[in-house]
Amino acid sequence: MEHYFLPARAWAYAAKDADPTNADAWELVGDMARIATEGKGVGTPACWPSDSMNAYQQASDLGSTAASTKLKSVNQEFTRNNVTQDTLPDCGSEIVT
Repeated sequence: MEHYFLPARAWAYAAKDADPTNADAWELVGDMARIATEGKGVGTPACWPSDSMNAYQQASDLGSTAASTKLKSVNQEFTRNNVTQDTLPDCGSEIVT
């Protein structure tokens, strides 16, 4: 996975940096951040995915309905698991808006 993931993540950040008004680039940054922090996605979340949440919010603010849906999905996952931003450590931050 690392063989493809790291270049793909770098490409996503480069696309966002090249055009900060590109909702699709922000959505991809959010996707990459989720992949990096979720691992196999088994069990209760271990950290709060602020990178992906922030990127999805930015994409949503720029008009992406897909990012808005992903943001809702992440929030619902945390609600289902009865965890909040205050109860988990942050997964780490790489996004600068």
